[in-house]
Amino acid sequence: MRLIALLASLLTLAVLHLLAQAPPPAGRSLALALGAEPADFREVVFVNASLARTTAAAVVGAMLGLAGSLLQQLLRNPLASPTTLGVASGAWLGLVAGTVLAPAAAAANGVLFAFGGAVLAGAMVFAIAGPRGMAGLPAILAGMAVSLLLGALARAFVLLEDQRARDLGIWAAGDLGQATWADLSLLLPVLLTGLLGALACSRALTLLRLGFDVASGRGLALAFFAPVVSLAALGLTASAITAVGPIAFVGLLAPAIARLAGAASSRDELIAATGLGAAALLGTDAVAIVSTGWAAQLITSGAIAPLIGAPVLILLLLQRRGAELPSSWITSAVNRRPVLRIALSLAAALALTSLGALLIGRQTGGWSVTLPTALELGFRWPRALAAAASGMALAIAGSVLQRLLRNPLASPDVIGVSGGAAFGVVLSVLILGISLGDAAMPAAALGASTALGALLLLARLRPGDPFVLALTGLSLAALLEALLSLGLAWGGEEVFSLLGWLSGSTLRIDGPAALRLTALVLPLMAMTILLARWLDLLTLGRFEAAARGVPVALAIPVFLVIAGTATGVATATIGLAPFVGLAAPHIARLLTASSARGELWLSALTGALLMLAADWIGRTALHPIQLPAGLVAALLGGTYMVVALSLRRR
Repeated sequence: MRLIALLASLLTLAVLHLLAQAPPPAGRSLALALGAEPADFREVVFVNASLARTTAAAVVGAMLGLAGSLLQQLLRNPLASPTTLGVASGAWLGLVAGTVLAPAAAAANGVLFAFGGAVLAGAMVFAIAGPRGMAGLPAILAGMAVSLLLGALARAFVLLEDQRARDLGIWAAGDLGQATWADLSLLLPVLLTGLLGALACSRALTLLRLGFDVASGRGLALAFFAPVVSLAALGLTASAITAVGPIAFVGLLAPAIARLAGAASSRDELIAATGLGAAALLGTDAVAIVSTGWAAQLITSGAIAPLIGAPVLILLLLQRRGAELPSSWITSAVNRRPVLRIALSLAAALALTSLGALLIGRQTGGWSVTLPTALELGFRWPRALAAAASGMALAIAGSVLQRLLRNPLASPDVIGVSGGAAFGVVLSVLILGISLGDAAMPAAALGASTALGALLLLARLRPGDPFVLALTGLSLAALLEALLSLGLAWGGEEVFSLLGWLSGSTLRIDGPAALRLTALVLPLMAMTILLARWLDLLTLGRFEAAARGVPVALAIPVFLVIAGTATGVATATIGLAPFVGLAAPHIARLLTASSARGELWLSALTGALLMLAADWIGRTALHPIQLPAGLVAALLGGTYMVVALSLRRR
């Protein structure tokens, strides 16, 4: 009965999807779908565009749902998906790199480049998290690091290369309208082969539910089975992404809904996730088609998917509970070297980097190390100061959030706080007509605080579950990113200034803006360090903190205001700078710090150093091309994070 209901739902959604595209009359549409020859231009469009798009939505959604179910069952990790494990970013990088370095080969065999990138991402995540870490948050943390790093590399290719890479913009937005029957002739065999192979493996996947050791003890050859299933999931993902671009949430959401709908066995979950993935993308793309007609702008399914998937996933998350995350996730340290010695070393490195940013430049004639002229100094010092202050602010916010939420995934960019700040600015510029300079600070602070408040409200409804908090934050971040994309799609000429700001560039920063940011960040840091004891005790849990004298009802709002304000002022000044708020606290703990006060000092210095170096490298390394500081910071922080997490596991 459930299978019949699923098939009926798919058929209904397919009809609604076709109706959204203004098809010919019902009888004629049915005849064309069954193979009749089109008689006019409208019918040609229906056959080659509308029918192809509807079929692509069902096929691609089914492939992503099946891939997500395979990954979640193999790893026994409900957070696993092509998006959270970095596979989608790897596929994107593979296609972009292929388009730039070997355009003819990429045009003919794009799926191979995407598959290679997906395999690279999966291998990196496995190397970082380790076999046992793949079943929990270590895999998601590794996936986030790999996703940000490979995504930053792909964006760097797009910025550095010519129109060949820039033409991938629509594809990267996840547009199902670009799918053709030629694409579907390749996708359908992949889907059918993957589904039949997955069903053949269903008994082994059921055995894995007892644990890897038990499954191995009962004769399952994990050394052969796990790579085969992983490659099958990566192949499904790469094929889907090659055809229509990355679509978030389908691979994460479909298996979760399948389990909640009663799919108890591995076989049932595989079938249900495949069908639900198709249904989810059919509904999502129908909304994208209608929205495009209303807005008179291209609205892609990649932008709509989080708008539908994130709220549904959040509602599903509120129905589950889990074990509390041990505080050792946050308080553990690799060594116990004195914090003061490390802090002084970081401060010296920050001073030297600041000096280099002011004295070392690159012009047409090459590198120069000279005292800057008044004009050069007026151009360099505001950018350097703003970069350092913004890095410090994001690092403080990340450290506070990770300790307060007791989750290593908590950072302003990952859980949606930076996205909320950016959305507040975009909304005030596009809707209220306020200039970017006037709107930035208050709108960003309000947007960041609203996003953080929404996250905490949702998380408190199901306290103590790190999976719920992590997925809720990721859902909120994706939702805000989708809203941001839609807002930019509906904007006019002011969008160009917003795009430059969102890239994380310090190019437009002047002296007053840099000083204003610094004057706001330093008191926030001082206040946080003064309250470090509260933060230390809150890391142990709210009840433990209250029992030791911490006024929890006051402390938590104070820290939330600090984190939201720090994120807001940094985002308002330089735009989005991903990874800094996630990487800096982890780097501080990897260096030595286990106490909150030590971590705050080292995290702030690390964040400032990371952003300052990123800004200097971005404006000098590839002169006359200037890379945004946020992009370079993602490359630097991502590389360090991947290496450091790998070394820490060992």
